[in-house]
Amino acid sequence: MSTAICWTLVHSIWQGSLLALLTGIVLAVTKNAHPARRYNLLSGLLVLFLAISAYTFIKEWKSIPDRQPIVIVVNPQQVNSRLHLLGSIANTQLPQQLTQWANDNTWLIISIWLVILAYRLLRITYSLIYTGYIRNHRSTPLPAEWQHRLTSLCQKLRVGKPIRLLESRIISIPAVFGHLKPVIFLPAGLLAQLPPDQLEAILAHELSHIRRSDFLMNLLQNLVESTFFFNPAVRWLSARIRQEREHCCDALAISGTGDKKSLVQALVSFKQFAATNAPGLAVGFPGDRDSFLHRITRIVQNKNRTINSSEGVFLALSLVVVGAMSFAFVRHDSRREPSGSQPARQARLQATAPTAAELNAMTRNTVDTVPKTAKKPTVSVDETLRLSMGNGGNDTIITNFENKHYQIVIADNNIIAMKVNGRSIAKEDMPKYQVVIDHVIQNLHQQQADIVQLQYDDMALKANLEELRLRHAQEQDNKVQLDALNLALEDEQKRFEKDQAQQKEVLAKLMEDQQQLLKDHTQLIKENAKLATAVVIADQIVNDHLVSTKKDLQSFILSKDDFIINGKQQPADIHRRYKERFLRDPAIDKYEFSFHP
Repeated sequence: MSTAICWTLVHSIWQGSLLALLTGIVLAVTKNAHPARRYNLLSGLLVLFLAISAYTFIKEWKSIPDRQPIVIVVNPQQVNSRLHLLGSIANTQLPQQLTQWANDNTWLIISIWLVILAYRLLRITYSLIYTGYIRNHRSTPLPAEWQHRLTSLCQKLRVGKPIRLLESRIISIPAVFGHLKPVIFLPAGLLAQLPPDQLEAILAHELSHIRRSDFLMNLLQNLVESTFFFNPAVRWLSARIRQEREHCCDALAISGTGDKKSLVQALVSFKQFAATNAPGLAVGFPGDRDSFLHRITRIVQNKNRTINSSEGVFLALSLVVVGAMSFAFVRHDSRREPSGSQPARQARLQATAPTAAELNAMTRNTVDTVPKTAKKPTVSVDETLRLSMGNGGNDTIITNFENKHYQIVIADNNIIAMKVNGRSIAKEDMPKYQVVIDHVIQNLHQQQADIVQLQYDDMALKANLEELRLRHAQEQDNKVQLDALNLALEDEQKRFEKDQAQQKEVLAKLMEDQQQLLKDHTQLIKENAKLATAVVIADQIVNDHLVSTKKDLQSFILSKDDFIINGKQQPADIHRRYKERFLRDPAIDKYEFSFHP
């Protein structure tokens, strides 16, 4: 099983590169789509990756008993194609070395992976335990008014689960925990810091997470990221899923409350909480800095985020990885043996020397392909040695040796007839020529071995030339692809700079609106305070009997120089007394009011 796990992890690297390319295609195609559609497609890619990894593990596991040492197969009748394959194998030393290293260090790879996986799983377990701790420690229910508002929002967003709303002194941002019995936590003091409409927008956003069961999906993502922590494609896809999840919840919150401005203001209010102490499994409200900026842009401009420059570089590297794997497969398929040579693949090359019959058969199939520049064996094939097929499949060796002409007929590896200078030799006299026969057979074997070696060298040379040609063609293709990628990266950089400028404009406009609101609020407070003081002055004028009744008071002007009631100047002592009481604030130098019935 360890070997199956090891190779599943190795295969996940190139599978992750393919996953990254598919993710880039989805993000490009769904640029103007609803966030829910993008989220579903990206989540589907993550599930597809898990299914492929599971299939890879099962396949690797089942193939373990069938694995045997690599055996070079030689078919005498297909020696050319076999030698060509041997030449291609000689050019794949690096992949073989990497494969051998992975096989030799399987336990080391698995041990390191298990240690890191255990650590990450402990962190997930700690987050779950910490969630239970937050529920029961330093958390109090919110007032009944907000419980009623939460119930009303649940009806609008069609959330049927019972939900608890608690105020916590531990967390610093709004967050949702749990699936079967979800809890919404608000930081302590939040009710006093934000207006009710912004709080409702926050609650609507958190209820959207509950309606979509985002807690379970977030838990699955944490498990996948822990298992494939070394795979950048998986981590990137998971991050994009989290961003699209927040966009989906923002859209649901706006549809439920109908107030886009309150949600934006709530996000701005929580910008300082980008670094938070909420548990890793919580679904928090503001998100990180980049998520905050993209969410503001998505809400205001209704425009989905595209791929930035760093992601474009990552996709380019993924394309290179996938291209290299595809090229390796194509090269391997182009060098396969013909499909009709299945029986030949079942024959195995033996470590011992070939038999005479095998060498004879090999010679019959290869003698015509020997280069003319080949080194001559002791008995020359072209001049003195010929092999012919007689009746019944017998082999006849015809050669000149020591100025004598010999014809030797062989059947089933046995000499059945022999002629010297045209004269037949009786079987009982053949032992006299044993030295000649041994010498001829030895030279024949040496010649046939030289032929096989020449074929090996010739096929290896052709394989090297083909490899160089393919490598040159691949370099040309890579150059064209790199030029296209450079142009694409330049365009993406321009789009990125444009998006940054637009985001800065949006933030500047939001900050300007917020400052104007603050200024208007301050002015309103001053006007209210001034109006309240005017009412007090009016009551004091009636109490001092400067007018008979309050209905008789039509207007008054109180300044540092005058005190006029209903158009009449008041005595200096009364003016001084009113001035000392009501004009003590240096910022206010005059009260002037007219009362209408």
